[in-house]
Amino acid sequence: MRFYRKKELISYLQEMKCKQQKLLVLQEKYQEILYDLQECAIIIGEEVETEKTTHSKTIVKKLEDYCEMIYQISLLEGQAILQKHVDKLDCMISQIVQKMREMSTDKIRIAFFPYKASMWDCMDSVWKCAIKDERCVVEVIPIPFFERNNGKNEAVECYEGDLFPQYVKVRHYSTYNLSQEHPDIAYIHNPYDQCNRVTMVHPYFFSKEIKKNCDKLIYIPYYIAGIYTSEQKVCEMTELPGFYNSSYVIVQTEEYKKILKNNGREADKCIVAGSPKFDAVLTNKETLKLDYYADTLKDMKIFLLNTSISGFLKNKDWFTIMDEIVESFNKDTQSFLIWRPHPLLEATVNALRIAEREQYAKIKIKIQNMENAIIDYSANPLKAIKTADALISDYSSLVPQYYVTEKPILCLNGKKEYREKYICIFDHYDCYFYNDGLSIENFIKMVQESNDPAKQVRRLYIKKMQFKKNAGKIVHESVMRKLKED
Repeated sequence: MRFYRKKELISYLQEMKCKQQKLLVLQEKYQEILYDLQECAIIIGEEVETEKTTHSKTIVKKLEDYCEMIYQISLLEGQAILQKHVDKLDCMISQIVQKMREMSTDKIRIAFFPYKASMWDCMDSVWKCAIKDERCVVEVIPIPFFERNNGKNEAVECYEGDLFPQYVKVRHYSTYNLSQEHPDIAYIHNPYDQCNRVTMVHPYFFSKEIKKNCDKLIYIPYYIAGIYTSEQKVCEMTELPGFYNSSYVIVQTEEYKKILKNNGREADKCIVAGSPKFDAVLTNKETLKLDYYADTLKDMKIFLLNTSISGFLKNKDWFTIMDEIVESFNKDTQSFLIWRPHPLLEATVNALRIAEREQYAKIKIKIQNMENAIIDYSANPLKAIKTADALISDYSSLVPQYYVTEKPILCLNGKKEYREKYICIFDHYDCYFYNDGLSIENFIKMVQESNDPAKQVRRLYIKKMQFKKNAGKIVHESVMRKLKED
């Protein structure tokens, strides 16, 4: 018997126990109530009997005894149903429930439903713990999604199942029927359903649809919680379908959970576990394959340039800064640039900034033509993080991920003084800031000279926050415990 089905049958038995109490207050309908109770017992017994085990036979026998007791009570026509009759039925149901709890089940089925391969790092360490758990059968089902790419709400269907790490065995979504498979635990990292202007997962895999067909739906944010201008901004996640529909949501810190609670949000469904995205960085040993540039890179410092969607949309000087970056690396033959645009950045340009497509294309061409630069479109950001000696980035989850490597970061937006203005779930203000007057050229020079005055302060923060390699373990063990307790 499936684990989730055993839980459902136990729930039905508990409902029967509640219904028995009505025999005392609805005496005129006692025959109807007894009939319903007997029908429920027969249906449960028929399903348990298909298990054909010694334990299931014991449960069926107890259900038969229960039905016999129902029959005896039904013969009390004209007499009042007494408390002793209900107590006897309660006792019998309690014994059946206890036997049901002891009944062995199939392994717990866990399904991961990622959509972007580049966001797999928020699930990877949870998956690694789950596949080592002998109690579980685990599957990864990358789901299709649509990119709204021309500003007219037209959409192109995309699927990235072939871009996941080779060590991850994936199952094609076309072979997966939610209602038939009915996973005990389902993980998602896209919380938007239909509420995103750039991408939308296939409606068949909306969180509300998965919720109907699983026992526990778990939302793991694809991002790392960082800085917020207000508590309301922190709480915006709770307004998305994925949060609303989930049984539990993984959050980074107790502070984050406390803010939700103070603002009347569903904080009880939050599991504080850190972020599996830190696990991914701290355990990754792979670097980018730059064999073509091997001779060139011998004495070079490698810089990773990360550009996020929000940085592009909110910074009116985005193209000016990008031009400055390109020119700085064109002048410097001792440095190598890896540009990693957000996986959905070009789709965002095409959907929301059509007038700027030509400018964006020119930036791409400039970098493609440079001898000391490449564009990294690979699905896995961890290789670039491991490869680079320093990071240049507007704020995104990649900044705190890179921060835990202890290597220097130049932030293209924000200032150190903003630490006093904002709520810092992750405090990255011991990085270096472009808006504090540190130019691209000077940052490059600083890295080349191995000059990093803020390094020790960052180390102390990393130690204080205890960014260990165990977020995945905490998530898996917490969810397994919740599955059995609820």
